[in-house]
Parts: sequence; structure tokens; C-alpha cells
Amino acid sequence: MAFVSSAQADFASQTRIRSPVCARITVPTFSRRTFLKAATALCVVPVKMSAAQSEVQQEDLVVGTGAAFKSGDTIFVHYTLTLGAFDSPQVIDSSRSRGRPFSYRYDTSSVIKGWDSGVTGMKVGGRRRLIIPPELGYGAAGAGGVIPPNSTLYFDIELLRVGVQLYDFVFK
Repeated sequence: MAFVSSAQADFASQTRIRSPVCARITVPTFSRRTFLKAATALCVVPVKMSAAQSEVQQEDLVVGTGAAFKSGDTIFVHYTLTLGAFDSPQVIDSSRSRGRPFSYRYDTSSVIKGWDSGVTGMKVGGRRRLIIPPELGYGAAGAGGVIPPNSTLYFDIELLRVGVQLYDFVFK
């Protein structure tokens, strides 16, 4: 729901609003300016929290056509992490800037929960954007003084390959 001031709340309580919001308002004697300010405030579309907003949101930018991966496979990705939005200049971390892909074993609890569920179903060559809510990211603790507590994470991920790392051969 949108936040409103006490003056806006008083105004809203004196008005009769018919469904849908902003359709018609019956107002007692107010100046035109006061009415327009309050009507504008009432026309804000309320945002309701739903179960979908506590899950990872994903958007495929490029659907991969290469190999798929399964539980335990090592996957290699390039990623960029920002806070606030995908076009945010606040890049927190990026494997691209290091010039080296990030690799990990899929579905082995070695990354945040939202990451694993977000990459599920990708194929090599695919590129996906993820919006990970705090409860599936770093939560109330944040991370290393770099990611504030309760931050929504915005990842841009490209799946480069599915394969094995050197230690896979050494320790098997």
C-alpha cells in the first residue's frame, strides 16, 4: 500500500471513493489545489505483497541452446550483481570485471538459495536476469559489509559451460 501523510488520510476519510480507485470522488468543500493534491495521492496504485514477491523473479534475455545441467554438475557462469535495479551504476560484484568465470557445483548449497533456484533450467548460452528477495539472498545479516542487510539482489547471469574442474578429477 502507498504511504500517505496524516493530511492525506484525513482527506481520504472525508471523501467517498467508488471502485476502482480514482474513478470518482465526492469531496466536501475544499480548494481546487487541495483537491488535486489529494486526488493525485489517492491515484497511486497500491502495491500488494504476494507470494511471488518472496520468490526469485527471472527473465530470460537469451534462451540457451547448449547442454543442460543436473544436480552436482559444475557450472561456469559470468555474472554481474547490482543493488537497486539492473541499470544501477552500483555494481557490487562481477565475474566479467575479473575476466574469470565463476564456477560452482549446482544444487550443493554452495551459493545462496535464490541463485540455485534462479539458474534452474538454464542451458549453455543462456542469459538470465534474477531478482532475489532478501530471504533467499543474504537476509538480515547482509554480506561482508558490502551487501547491506535485507537487500534485494539483481543478478545478470550467463551460463558459459557445464563441465568439471581439476579438483573433480583429483578427489574422485
